[in-house]
Formats: sequence, structure tokens, C-alpha cells
Amino acid sequence: MDKYIKFSRKPYDRVFLVDLIDETDDMKWKVLYYHNQDFVLKSIVNGQPFTRDGHKKFLEILPSLKRKQYIVYFDHRAIGKLSWTPSDDGKVIRDFGYFLFNEDDLMSGMGLIMAAVSFHYIFDVLNVEIIHTSALIGNKNSRNLGKRFGFKVVGKDEQCVFMDCTKEDYHRVSKSIDELLELYFSL
Repeated sequence: MDKYIKFSRKPYDRVFLVDLIDETDDMKWKVLYYHNQDFVLKSIVNGQPFTRDGHKKFLEILPSLKRKQYIVYFDHRAIGKLSWTPSDDGKVIRDFGYFLFNEDDLMSGMGLIMAAVSFHYIFDVLNVEIIHTSALIGNKNSRNLGKRFGFKVVGKDEQCVFMDCTKEDYHRVSKSIDELLELYFSL
């Protein structure tokens, strides 16, 4: 298996994914720092900081975990992390999540391209049929981004909104997103 997941179509040709297992030790430890930033903890569903000991244990069991973890690079710069848990048959993804590494990247298009390449990979390469995810009720950026990609709200509780997206939902909007990204990143 190739260490990098690359794409040939614009603007995705500027993005690649690296499985966290294949990352450098330095990047594996940087994830701890990135995750524990205030702006990240305030926007993710499990907003608890990671400890150094807990992260060490996570890295030790990482190769045996079913959950997939990727670092996303744009123009060879690490911009964020995405993760999900696939079903045994690979057709369903649960607990899809992502976060940007740098607060300066908020509202810059990096979240949009990160989500777009993720969903392109999940639906078009892995051939997944449906993604189940959640977002904090107060995280309007994440909720709106999900809706832009075809996610539909299927429930909520006091803390979270639960959303699903099928391959068909995604494909209804993917062409317009691709065109938007191509225009945005060609400027």
C-alpha cells in the first residue's frame, strides 16, 4: 500500500492524506498539541484534552485500532486530522470527525477542502454507502459544512446534532463543490 493517498483531479491534486500509522513520530506527537488547543477543544464533540500518558498508550495500540486516522496535507503543509470508524463490511462510517491544526486556517477554505477530499475519498474511492456523524449544537460552521455536503439532520440531544449523508446525497452536491473549490484555489 502506498504511504500517501493522492488525488489527480484539481484542486485535490494539492492534497494528500497520510495514515497516522505511517506518520513520523514527530507528527504523531504533534497531534497531541494540535488536539489540545482551545479552539479545537471548543469545537469537537469530545472536547476533553488528551494527556501525554494517554496519548502514549493510544500510539502503542494505534496499529490494532479499527478506527482510521489520517493527517491531511495541503501544498505539503499539515492542515488537519480526520478520523472515522468503518463498519466490518466497509459500507458504513460512524463517528466521522475532523479538525484543523491552525486557528489561522479557520474560514480560509482549508476546512472546506479537507471535508471535500475526505468525502471524495470515502464515497468515490472506498465506495462507502453512508456516513453517520455528529456536531456540537454550537458548532455552526461544522453543521453548515455538513449540510453543504449533503448531510441531513437525523436527530439531536442537549449537546449534539446527529447527521447522516448517503453516497447519493453527496453526489447531488459534489460537482458544485468541486467547481467552487477549483475556482477558489485557482486564484
